[in-house]
Amino acid sequence: MSKKPRRAQRESVTKYFDAVESDVDVFASWLKPDEARTHVKNNVRDDVQVENVFVEYLKGGIIRSSASRATSIGELGQSSEDGSMEIPRAYWEGLQSNDFWTTGVTFFDMRDPHTFGPSSARTRCFGIRFDPVGVQELIDNLPQREMRKVASTLESGSPKAPKPSEPEAAPSTPAVTEIAEPEPKGPPVSDAALKAWFSAYQTAYKETEQTEAHAVRSAKGMFADKSVARDRVRALLGTRKRGPKPKSDGR
Repeated sequence: MSKKPRRAQRESVTKYFDAVESDVDVFASWLKPDEARTHVKNNVRDDVQVENVFVEYLKGGIIRSSASRATSIGELGQSSEDGSMEIPRAYWEGLQSNDFWTTGVTFFDMRDPHTFGPSSARTRCFGIRFDPVGVQELIDNLPQREMRKVASTLESGSPKAPKPSEPEAAPSTPAVTEIAEPEPKGPPVSDAALKAWFSAYQTAYKETEQTEAHAVRSAKGMFADKSVARDRVRALLGTRKRGPKPKSDGR
């Protein structure tokens, strides 16, 4: 038998691996599925079905995804791709398992490019990760937790109106309430991951909103299981404004 038909078969199988290869370090800095899910749930209301909405954003290509390895099997044979690659958004239309949230592994039943119906090919992806820029966009488009709104109000310096039943405090002795920051926990976040977060942060927020306190809170929310030192966030912010200083009465 001639080798040419076999070569043609192999080339046909690779159509299921049209994933875009890119910088391995960039993909390595992306969020693991459980990290991404936890970050979203920490910032949005409890009544939001995070997993369902997340997959819709994957299908729409708003959240990009990558895999460290992929294999495919179909009527023409089997093939594999080693090395980090971007998963095409069309794959998520054929998602067959939600185990990736905890294992980072899932499989897709491929779609016929002409009829969009299921084909006989199946692709498995391993080491799945998600782009933090798209994850942040998802968070910004969902209803926020009240605690996040309150924190934003406190940071902006908006004055609190006194309760009707309580007399106003004497102006010469303003009360100052300090909120202690939680102690860092877990191993320090990697430089690559922190830079990826900062890129997403700059995209998601206006420059006037990018104060030091706001950025530190965002970074700690993104890496809930790791420690994020304030001076590392400050170094990324550079000479950017660090937020308004407390006002004094000049005494």
